[in-house]
Amino acid sequence: EKVQKELELGNLTLEGLEKGRVEQIVLGPHANFNFFFSPLNAGKDWGDVDDAFAKIYKTSLEEARVHLANEFLSIDERRETILDGLRRLPVDVQEKIKRVPSFEVTCHLAMSLRESLLKDVHRYADAFLFATRKYESPGIIGAWCLQTLITWSKIPGPAIEYGLYDVPPGKEPYMHIPVTQDVALRHGGGTNVHMGIGSQYANAMYQRRLSMGDRIALEIKRAIKEEKLDWIVT
Repeated sequence: EKVQKELELGNLTLEGLEKGRVEQIVLGPHANFNFFFSPLNAGKDWGDVDDAFAKIYKTSLEEARVHLANEFLSIDERRETILDGLRRLPVDVQEKIKRVPSFEVTCHLAMSLRESLLKDVHRYADAFLFATRKYESPGIIGAWCLQTLITWSKIPGPAIEYGLYDVPPGKEPYMHIPVTQDVALRHGGGTNVHMGIGSQYANAMYQRRLSMGDRIALEIKRAIKEEKLDWIVT
């Protein structure tokens, strides 16, 4: 009934329905995690750091360097029109509005993440990075974005890999779960939030203001200086 109504209103077409897909609704905030993978850093000697990483996580030295070279720089969230305007209204008012909400990305806001979730984001991002290196060599180079929704759900015992606290004996633990919504194999539009001021994660890592544009320029400049431009282009 709803589909037929949308067809009559012109919001849907039969051709569009034939090519349509069903997406899962995940209840939770949007979070875009902006990364930068540096082939130059993946090929360098990190001193004791890469040795320690390889030992702790039981990986090869080469894999440890790839993990370390996948830099987490910033987080942003998107605001979409006209959805964001609609959801600010009381439910009874929303029900009276007949317009179908659109989800056009209009602006972005800077975010920070609960510290306990950082390790999970790194884990998911590194897994995706290694998958691209395996199936589509040379994989990701430079800026990229992991777009997620973060929900809250019960975790079965075998799935718990990290220590938990404040969980009473006999109770089932709940945890935040980042669910991948999309992957942008380029810098995300939300990185514009950090132009001129950098982001808290990038600034902490480099001890100066660093935006995604700065990080891209830094890699190119270094590749030219070290005569390794072929490492960062395909």
